[in-house]
Amino acid sequence: MRRTGRVIFVLFLLLSCMMGLWMFQAWKESKQERKKETYHNVYIVDASGTAITIVHNEPMNLESATPVSGGSVQGIVADLYLQEGRIVKIVRKPECVTGTIQKLNKDKITLDEYGEVELAREFTLYHISREGTVTRGDISDLAVGQPDVRFVAAGNQICAAVVPEKRIDNIRVLLNNNEFSSYDQGKTVLTATTDFSVREKGETKRYKKGEKVTFEPSKVSGEIIVDTGNKGKIKIESLHRQCGIPEYRGTLHITKNGNALHLVNELSLEEYLYSVVPSEMPTEYSMEALKAQAVCARTYASGQIKGNRLAEYGAHVDDSVSFQVYNNQKEDSRSVEAVNATKNQVVAYDGKLAATYFYSASCGSRAGTKDVWFTKKDVSYLPSCNEAGDRDLSKESEFRSFIQSKSESYDSESPWYRWSALVSLQCLRESIEKNLPERFEANSTQIQVKQKDGTYRSERITSVGEIETVAVKTRGRGGVVSLLEIVGSEHTIRVYTEYNIRTLLGSSDIQYKKNDGKKISGLSLLPSGFFCVEKKGKNFLFTGGGYGHGVGMSQNGANTMAENGKNCQDILNFYFPGTKVEDREVVG
Repeated sequence: MRRTGRVIFVLFLLLSCMMGLWMFQAWKESKQERKKETYHNVYIVDASGTAITIVHNEPMNLESATPVSGGSVQGIVADLYLQEGRIVKIVRKPECVTGTIQKLNKDKITLDEYGEVELAREFTLYHISREGTVTRGDISDLAVGQPDVRFVAAGNQICAAVVPEKRIDNIRVLLNNNEFSSYDQGKTVLTATTDFSVREKGETKRYKKGEKVTFEPSKVSGEIIVDTGNKGKIKIESLHRQCGIPEYRGTLHITKNGNALHLVNELSLEEYLYSVVPSEMPTEYSMEALKAQAVCARTYASGQIKGNRLAEYGAHVDDSVSFQVYNNQKEDSRSVEAVNATKNQVVAYDGKLAATYFYSASCGSRAGTKDVWFTKKDVSYLPSCNEAGDRDLSKESEFRSFIQSKSESYDSESPWYRWSALVSLQCLRESIEKNLPERFEANSTQIQVKQKDGTYRSERITSVGEIETVAVKTRGRGGVVSLLEIVGSEHTIRVYTEYNIRTLLGSSDIQYKKNDGKKISGLSLLPSGFFCVEKKGKNFLFTGGGYGHGVGMSQNGANTMAENGKNCQDILNFYFPGTKVEDREVVG
């Protein structure tokens, strides 16, 4: 027994020693492991001997365990393995491809001549300034059309991008169908005003001037590019605009989307503006007004190029009022002159592109962005003000007095300076019932229904019943309606934002009497949100002024200023106080 006990004791002692050694080794390895670090997808700025400068989340100076040749690693993207703060291993990413971004979404990029590639989960982006300074960015900094971007690939994914500081000179416009209801096009028929080429699947076919080519969705697979070599214009005969068959400068990119085609027109920004200016402002207006319009349109378009609203379609803007109307009216000599005379000029505030909103005509008062679009705060250079003194028109009595009079204004002779309409209860109900579901779907928080306890909450309804009262609850300082209450026999609703209000109350059947005494109908929404309303028996009388949202530059007012001898700079300073006109090359 004693011998057995001694054996057990010895075995226990040995086991304890082994356990102790194992735990010590594990602790030692764990300590060593904690001293190891890995930096993925870093940009190596410089290397000299054992000193290495990188950009990861921020610029860093590191030391290598062994000397490194700067020429072999400088300017590359790599994974760095560190131990005890020193680099022990550099693993260069194997593949690079330089190209222009064709399409972009949160996890994929389509490159010209390369196709669609997935982004790695640890995707990293670096900017290189003209002076060679490297800074960290993120995927939101990428834009469709960005040229000469160096993409670093590992396996079948892109793990990093190196973006040079280069201007995107071309704009890509996604074309709507004939009804402006969708980007989906059916059979597309086109020709050109000169000889043109069609590139598809690596092959190029050439066609003579006026020769027609038809594309059907079922027969299109990859991207098709139609090009005149900047010698003529592409005529899309299957499209119809206000000007008739539209003609497009630049190139046309055709891709398949399900059972339809998508058409993207790519052209220089300046040439794009040739057809925006006449589509947004009558070219009979004074030249200084047209120049102001060109600068506003260029500023807006420049901002959209840097945005990603239509990146998944491979475009920056579309050709509708959702962005800027493009090629609804043909370019002419005056629109070309206005654009060329202001080449590269944009409106800037503190060195950044300004928000150069514009609309047709003012009632003599302007609105701020907070009142119209419920932004968190107003923009200093887009004031809520009126031209007849600094009056606060947020009070109902003040606004009624203002809108029922005709004070001096650059727009006071405009046909839309003042307008009125007598609308029947039935017409108003039909308009509300027609538009209420769509506006609720667009933004449910802006349509709220009164509950039994007196509170309001977002709720989908299709009718308020017989209309009893329509009352303005809130106005902006400039007088625009921002909250309207509609009381019906079935429901009481509160409607927020001037666009929702104008849409619910508007109908193509309503006849408006304008400032010049003429009458007009056919409008899908109220001319503006600057109105007051009162019940007249079985009708409601709307008395208002202006045409459009009321933020920024009145186009009619700009024309009056030009006729009075004001130049483009004067006009822009008046409507966007505190801003400067700068060259687009130097604006951030």
